[in-house]
Amino acid sequence: MIACEYAMWKVLPVIRRRLAVVMVKELGLSQKQVSEKLHISEAAISNYLKGKRGNKKIDGKALKKIRVSAKRIVSGTEINKEICTICKYFLKTENKKVYC
Repeated sequence: MIACEYAMWKVLPVIRRRLAVVMVKELGLSQKQVSEKLHISEAAISNYLKGKRGNKKIDGKALKKIRVSAKRIVSGTEINKEICTICKYFLKTENKKVYC
């Protein structure tokens, strides 16, 4: 499996889940606001918050990066840039070759 395919199926759901949790529970956004910021459905946000998707343990450093990115996304930073940064970290720590 190539790195981007691995990221799409294994890493992106974890990132989205953690971003949703941080935005709702720590930053006080509604599920609707988070769905708009992350460009995904409210149903997906609900599933992430319930742990039905992207429920993988991550290390403290990754969680710190996600918290920083969540704040940036809420402030208006382009979501793709933030997700790419986090994804590269995940792929690097999981020994997947990063092409982007």
